[in-house]
Amino acid sequence: MDNWRTDIVNRRILVTGATGFLGSWLSPALVQQGNYVTRLVRGRHPKGNIQNIRCVIGILRQFEIQDIIHLAAQPLVKDANDDPLPTFRTNILGTWNILEAARKSPYTERVIVASTDRAYGEGRKKPYSEEDCLHGVRPYGVSKSCADLLAQSYFKTYGLPVSITRCGNTYGGGDLNFSRIVPYCIRRALHGKQPVLRGKSIRGYTYVEDIVSGYLALLNKMGNRKIHGQAFNFSAGNYLTPLEMTNRILKLANSKTQPVSHGWADLPAIRLSSKKARRVLGWKPKYSMEQGLKRTIKWYAEYFKR
Repeated sequence: MDNWRTDIVNRRILVTGATGFLGSWLSPALVQQGNYVTRLVRGRHPKGNIQNIRCVIGILRQFEIQDIIHLAAQPLVKDANDDPLPTFRTNILGTWNILEAARKSPYTERVIVASTDRAYGEGRKKPYSEEDCLHGVRPYGVSKSCADLLAQSYFKTYGLPVSITRCGNTYGGGDLNFSRIVPYCIRRALHGKQPVLRGKSIRGYTYVEDIVSGYLALLNKMGNRKIHGQAFNFSAGNYLTPLEMTNRILKLANSKTQPVSHGWADLPAIRLSSKKARRVLGWKPKYSMEQGLKRTIKWYAEYFKR
């Protein structure tokens, strides 16, 4: 983790969604930098729920939180389509509670709100840049567009020191949602079973440790007020079809199985331009797709042994 070294040290940081996929990588990285991390985990200590603003305000004051990284969300597109209200409550209400609590806190100096490429809409051939309008269409994308706009509103109206991240598909060890293509295909490959392909849409993939380095770079740069109110895309630019991704995983996992096709509703590809993050934050991916997948496969191989 030496490549994650920043000037962020001795900070009191709240991470929401800390036990989720990205949070489980980001929280230890922040601690390793020499920071004090409070993890807001639903039903655990400190017991909390981002849908309860009194709880959030109390935590910010009790732990004198200086920085907030708001990752907590309902992230599954299918779940949002099947039952949108829990997604709206978590992703929209939860975000405005975080922002309002931060506005009222005498300690908070930096807030990062996690958005997504889906906030831009259904996709187009040209890569999206941060200046493009947000146009979420389906429940998940709409919820993230709203959260993103709320963050911008709190900066414009109240001067809240908030910045926004917009990422595409993130992969790596620790993602236990096996409906996602990378953990799903790795599990099938390691158990000698055929992966079933779902759709043909191109997707972008970025290794989780590269996303973590992006968050750390942004948090570090937020000492400069010019960064406040801005959004940053993080993408390694690796765009693959499900078949291409599956074949890469099978090859790296030394699997003799072959994928089989199955009908699935496709969504248009969404491509992100990360030129701004590279220019302003000095961020760039460290891991190639092959390196990231090898590290990911190794993590799951050890996980399944346990």
